[in-house]
Amino acid sequence: MTHRTATDADLPSILLPSILHSVIQVSNGAALNHPNIVCFLGAFMQSGAEPSLCILMEFAAGGTLDADIRRQRHAGQGYDSDVVIRWMTQLTMAVRYMHGNNILHRDLSSGAPGNVHCR
Repeated sequence: MTHRTATDADLPSILLPSILHSVIQVSNGAALNHPNIVCFLGAFMQSGAEPSLCILMEFAAGGTLDADIRRQRHAGQGYDSDVVIRWMTQLTMAVRYMHGNNILHRDLSSGAPGNVHCR
């Protein structure tokens, strides 16, 4: 098996700023170690007509919070307040940890629960 590393010559110059930004995000994620943050496992460049940065993360068997909310809504069920309080506490602790490491999550909001994963 031959391993190939993407070089600047492989990438259109217009993509370099975007890829550099993504690499910085990956390096920030790799530095995080918190029980309420899904673990970063690695990253690699996939070359081709449209090169992309692939990020390997820990598997979150519970899926996304968005999917869980949709399931509950479809079943006509809600959540007990203790469950919501536990989730909000975990989210708050994770964000506090990130802020303590000078990292901001740019799209964590109630409008984008698809990026909140459940173990």
